Amino acid sequence: MANLSSILNKSSHKVNSSRKKLLGRTKLVIASDSRPYDDDAGSIDNTVHSGTNTVHSGTHSGTNTVHSGTHSGTHSGTNTDANLRGISLEILSYLERNFDNKKALITQKINLSRMAQNIDKSKDSTKKALNRLKIKRALKTITFSNNRYDGYAVYKVDAAFYKTYKKLQNKLLSNNSLRETTNTKKKEKISSEQISHKKVLPLDWEKIETSPMEKVGLTKNKLLDIFESGNISADAVQESINHFAWGYEHNSKKYEYTNPLSVFIGRLRKGSLWTESGYESPKVLALKKVLELKKQQQAEEDKLIDELVGTEFGEWEKTLSAVEKEKILPSNNGMFVDRATKMSQLKAHYRDKILLPRLQKEKLI
Repeated sequence: MANLSSILNKSSHKVNSSRKKLLGRTKLVIASDSRPYDDDAGSIDNTVHSGTNTVHSGTHSGTNTVHSGTHSGTHSGTNTDANLRGISLEILSYLERNFDNKKALITQKINLSRMAQNIDKSKDSTKKALNRLKIKRALKTITFSNNRYDGYAVYKVDAAFYKTYKKLQNKLLSNNSLRETTNTKKKEKISSEQISHKKVLPLDWEKIETSPMEKVGLTKNKLLDIFESGNISADAVQESINHFAWGYEHNSKKYEYTNPLSVFIGRLRKGSLWTESGYESPKVLALKKVLELKKQQQAEEDKLIDELVGTEFGEWEKTLSAVEKEKILPSNNGMFVDRATKMSQLKAHYRDKILLPRLQKEKLI
């Protein structure tokens, strides 16, 4: 009996021990298979455990075999074929831009708040995405500081994962480039079709200057209405524009039409010139302005010269003897000449023979 009791106790002890191991193993697998941070799980595919947790696949045939199946979804390496998108892709792009050692794939000191701000995401979602990347073993923390005001972490990106990331990035760039090229070609095609249907004026009509009538709204496009009538030449249109603009400015009461431009176009479409009595062409007006300026300049110049004569003549006259004065003054043929006349003659001599040559020599006139 003692032997039987001992055997039963030993058997019971083995079963309880086996059960404890089984329960402990099951809890460990459940913890490993959990999906942390599910509120932001869309950024990276979290499918890690592709197998099932088979606890009992056989019977107790004399031995305590707990697991005859395998846990094929364990973290046996980096999940390099993870479906990168969203915030995770932006984080990897940010880390890549801040590599301190590109060959070793090690970053500079990264501040979480600044990174979140840079990728335009909240600090919390950025932190969660970083943790998921660590769970995937896409990256790991080399060193860190939890300083309240200027904390940082230095990360190392896994080489195999980085290679997959670069392939995805190149694919996205290629797709974007293809879309941009397609859109550009479509725009060019539309633009080309628009140009082919656009009515174009002949070169001599394109040279017509419409600016004199811009106040009433005349443009190159409006010239098409006149050109299509076929009743008037480009030169005649330009002359009509000049006449109309001059009359609109100088004889405004005659141009109080409801729509002056419509009246103008209507007349030219019929083949009639627009003429204005008293009209002066732009060239004539320009010449008149030049002449008027010249006259003003000459008058100003003469005035200044006369002032110079008045200032300098007295000193010059004092240097002359009576004989020298008589030589300068014109012959009077024995006729009497008063002093005022003699002074006027002396001033004219000083102005024309002394002052003007000196000013010309000095390039002042």
